[in-house]
Amino acid sequence: MAPIKTNNPAASYFDFFSQSGKDAVSPVPPPVPPFTATGGTKIDDPDGYSYHFFTSNDNFVTNTPGPIDYVIVGGGGAGTGQPHGNNYGGGGAGAGGVRTGSLTIGTGTNPVVIGATKSGAAVYPGAVGNPSVAFGVTAQGGGSGGGYNQTNVVEFNGGSGGGAPHYSSSAIGLGSRVTGTTDPAPDTGNNGGAGGNTASGGGGGAGGVGGNSAPPGVGGKGGLGIAFPGWAIPPSYGTPGPSGPIRYFAGGGGGGGNSTGGAAPDAGGGGVGAASANGGDATANTGGGGGSAAGNGTLTGGDGGSGIVICRYNT
Repeated sequence: MAPIKTNNPAASYFDFFSQSGKDAVSPVPPPVPPFTATGGTKIDDPDGYSYHFFTSNDNFVTNTPGPIDYVIVGGGGAGTGQPHGNNYGGGGAGAGGVRTGSLTIGTGTNPVVIGATKSGAAVYPGAVGNPSVAFGVTAQGGGSGGGYNQTNVVEFNGGSGGGAPHYSSSAIGLGSRVTGTTDPAPDTGNNGGAGGNTASGGGGGAGGVGGNSAPPGVGGKGGLGIAFPGWAIPPSYGTPGPSGPIRYFAGGGGGGGNSTGGAAPDAGGGGVGAASANGGDATANTGGGGGSAAGNGTLTGGDGGSGIVICRYNT
């Protein structure tokens, strides 16, 4: 005999047999919507990832919480000139710091700030690069290129450090510095190179230290940039490098020299150093450091390259 159905609340509570039919089934929760986002330039990769590339300030807007991977590159430091009229040149500027990782991002609007281009200078120092900030993570700007007889290295420090000026083997900018932020994690970055009697060191890059100057009067080479294997980054971003189609970012700037400016890095967008010419500008949106000048006192260092933010999620 089937149990007797009752509308008595007490009976319903104590006698589970009183529940039958539709009232015996718990409500089904609504399905969770798939993670989607807008902002920057969105590119869907055949391997199942959606990428967002940010080259200017914008917002990353999400419809629901979800996991993302990120690359954040700070703006590169700016190179310097040679105000005393000799031809010894300034140190190459350091590249912007690089931060990578994964996190779960919340629903809504997430501001993305790109470290802007920093202009090179005819007087020392050049300029420390601007940081890039996204998802609560900060990548510092690159260190300034050092100038004639300058020994205060605070301005040389950054995500990667600026090269030392001539006559200095110790006033080297330090990389992986975290300044002005509560974020405890260090950037990926390297130190600048040492200066010599008639030339200056190269700026550090995210993938290698800046080159030391070499006699007779050759500026140090900019430090190598860094690549992100496994990321499908198209050729419209970053620079070519030694690893085939993989794109590189955050190379240091070349130092100025009496006879020959320091070369740009093999990859990463840093500017070339100069002799009797302006320093070379870094490539935009690579975080590369500007190259420094050597000449008659009116020449300027190269501009630091603006930063970039890239994020991706599995679709």
